[in-house]
Amino acid sequence: DLFEDAWILLDNLLSQNVNPSALRKSLEKTLELLQQRRGTAKTSVRLHLLLGNESFKVGKVDIAANHYSLALKSAPTNPLLLLNLARVYLEKFTTTAAANKNLLLTHGLLFLLRYRMFRRVSESQRGDVGIGKDPAETLVKFEVLYNFGIYFSRVGIYFMAEKYFREALNVEGVPSDTRFKASYCLAKLYRISGNKNLASAILKSNFSL
Repeated sequence: DLFEDAWILLDNLLSQNVNPSALRKSLEKTLELLQQRRGTAKTSVRLHLLLGNESFKVGKVDIAANHYSLALKSAPTNPLLLLNLARVYLEKFTTTAAANKNLLLTHGLLFLLRYRMFRRVSESQRGDVGIGKDPAETLVKFEVLYNFGIYFSRVGIYFMAEKYFREALNVEGVPSDTRFKASYCLAKLYRISGNKNLASAILKSNFSL
């Protein structure tokens, strides 16, 4: 079957020690062949996502944005695609001197808001305890707040980053090794601002040996 053939090929590629350029070319060729053979939309979405990720890693941000946008046409509510598009636009905002920087920031934040809107726990992940008590729901809530903190810190809007990292730390029921991420990032923000005492307090209250 076409879908299985594609993923066997991808598994073989990813399990081998290939350089990013060779992997990207192989993925592009796979996508081209699938499209010629009328590959499924689901397959194309995953391939475009992989190509977008590989392009972003090597600094080809515009190519990454193109792949994510093409995938989004088939999966307009896919939270991972929306989060990656937010990352692309916010990366361009921080690295470009173009006159449309504010437009890039606006696009990035809009995709971030759409990511929050569609990030949900699937029925297969949900337990029998209901919304608000399920561990999967708790982790999704933490994830969204943490990602908001990350992206606001990347564009230098530190007061908003602090807000979301603190909200993430206030989510109850999150494993300590997961909370570590938000507490470390919040402490790092305080160190950047010169408040080393507050940074130390955050680390002491959220770390244990």
